[in-house]
Amino acid sequence: LTHGFDDVPTSGWRSDAVYWMRQSGVTTGCGPTTFCPNQEMTREQQITFLHRYAEKPSAGPQSPFTDVPRGTYYTTAIDWAYNNNITTGISSTRFGTGQPVTRAQAVTFLWRQHGEPEPDGPGPFDDVAEGQYFTKAVAWAFENGITTGKSATVFAPGDAVTRVEFAAFLSRYDNLP
Repeated sequence: LTHGFDDVPTSGWRSDAVYWMRQSGVTTGCGPTTFCPNQEMTREQQITFLHRYAEKPSAGPQSPFTDVPRGTYYTTAIDWAYNNNITTGISSTRFGTGQPVTRAQAVTFLWRQHGEPEPDGPGPFDDVAEGQYFTKAVAWAFENGITTGKSATVFAPGDAVTRVEFAAFLSRYDNLP
């Protein structure tokens, strides 16, 4: 199986995730032969990927976010995500357009898209404190094999998620029942 990107190895988890992303139609990369695997994703890029993954459902009413201009490639996706409780923005009036999406935000968006299922227990990560908006999402993502963390005990919730990391998260998410 080949993914067709010059900047991604042809075997291993990165290759598998990127191959899945291309075959699913979620993205065709950042250029004709490049995926830009180590590039940080912005919040609007990730929400656009989730909207495409969901097969571009209707957006519903306009979101309240003043930093989401009308008519962009991501406007409909953000309206959809807001109306389906996938994102609440970084404030009541700002989505955070242009900001990198953190690893905590990335798995939280997936968890919310999956209906916020209750995890069986706390996750194994020392850097994910109880009571954070992402605590249950990270535990759920670990339990379901969506993430293994940066190490056995480190999730790095505040780090920006890269395109290849999110490709891995979403391709593993696709395996959930």
